[in-house]
Amino acid sequence: LKGRGERVTIRGENDVLLADIIIGKKVPGRPDFRFVRLPGQKRVYAAKTDINISTKFSDWIETDLLKVNKDDIQTVVLKDYSINERTGMVNMRDVVTLNKKDSDWKMDKVPAGKEVDKTKVNDLLTALDQLSIVGVRPKPAGLSASLSKMSGGVRITQQDMLSLQSKGYFFSRDGQLLSNEGELQAETKDGVKYTLRFGEVVYGTGLAVSAGLDTSSTEHKGPGENRYLFITASFDSKLFPEPRKPKNTDFLSKPDSLWTDRDRKNKQLYDTHQEWEQKVQKGKSRVDELNARFAKWYYVISASRFDKLHLKRKDLLKARKKSK
Repeated sequence: LKGRGERVTIRGENDVLLADIIIGKKVPGRPDFRFVRLPGQKRVYAAKTDINISTKFSDWIETDLLKVNKDDIQTVVLKDYSINERTGMVNMRDVVTLNKKDSDWKMDKVPAGKEVDKTKVNDLLTALDQLSIVGVRPKPAGLSASLSKMSGGVRITQQDMLSLQSKGYFFSRDGQLLSNEGELQAETKDGVKYTLRFGEVVYGTGLAVSAGLDTSSTEHKGPGENRYLFITASFDSKLFPEPRKPKNTDFLSKPDSLWTDRDRKNKQLYDTHQEWEQKVQKGKSRVDELNARFAKWYYVISASRFDKLHLKRKDLLKARKKSK
């Protein structure tokens, strides 16, 4: 109730209720004590607490959403398309591919008289590195569970479909998950590919944006315009072709002083293959970890963040300098 304290509800895994309490004003003459009571009960207690709980959304979220370093990004793909929501047909207007060569970025299909604007590309990479959100919406439990195990395929119920469509996400006729504002893919040197799908506009401010409540913070004025963001991760195994395995591992049961030339060759092949397995497993584990986090939420990003990520080919080009 307004003016009668702050209600603090803490939930754990699987939405299990851990604590639910209303914290009131300080107790006069008793430092570090506050009035507290349980919701639905009139009895009031005095409890010693130095707790200082923030109700700001920004104080509770993971500020590093993608957990990616811009210097590790090797490829960026921008897909500009529209989808017929009734038929599932896709009109692919353009696909922009940026590849990092050493420290330089190259783009496919660069028009005559144009070149890649490195400053704009760096701004895009920085926007990915520093991506933050202004709100979240929970996905249906079944959809979240399915998305957290992407390698096993995604099972979609009618409820899931309605949830997706309300946020601007649809399935094409061949089963691809698409969005009504296109998507961005960013791939790192470790083979982790992030796919960011841009959905419907989210209007409002304050709690109306951060938690989807039918209220707005009195600290903000105006309608506010934000955007739904759907994130998934996958592992690109093509970056790590499997090396040749040793013909045998007899050397493992011998002291190295008794190794033959063939044993030494097999040991080299064995070490190379082990290193490959570790890289692949590290990448796959990273993807599983990311999807377990991304699967639970539709994210909400600000209009300014959306504008920095939702770019077209012309936004990343500039006039080529004439050679003297």
